[in-house]
Amino acid sequence: MNKKLFGWSLLYIGIGIGLGAFGTHGLKNLVEPEQLSSYKTGIQYQFLAGTILLILSTVWEDLRSDVRITVPLIAVGSLLFSFSIYTLVVVALPPGLKRIVVMLTPLGGLSMIIGVCWLGIKMLKKGDFYT
Repeated sequence: MNKKLFGWSLLYIGIGIGLGAFGTHGLKNLVEPEQLSSYKTGIQYQFLAGTILLILSTVWEDLRSDVRITVPLIAVGSLLFSFSIYTLVVVALPPGLKRIVVMLTPLGGLSMIIGVCWLGIKMLKKGDFYT
């Protein structure tokens, strides 16, 4: 088990719980329903990424190095995806900065997709997932 990854995964999930509560109770009367829906999507993907990372942390010692590379892809992708959405919903950004933050969302999503698909490909190749 990778205890640091396990701890960071739990922390990431815990932050998601807090941000989810903030969105549900603190934002519902302050933002448009479409914005709140986007915010909730960010929360869902944060939970999903945190859960995947938590699972990977429990089998870390058995994973091949080419499978371990999925951890930063999923972690960084989730941070870019979810936190760019949170920022766009909560912060009034100047147009130039907003264009940059908007571009982070699909980059983060693509990083998560690559990481998760790489895990799936490696899992489907018998004997190729673990050391």
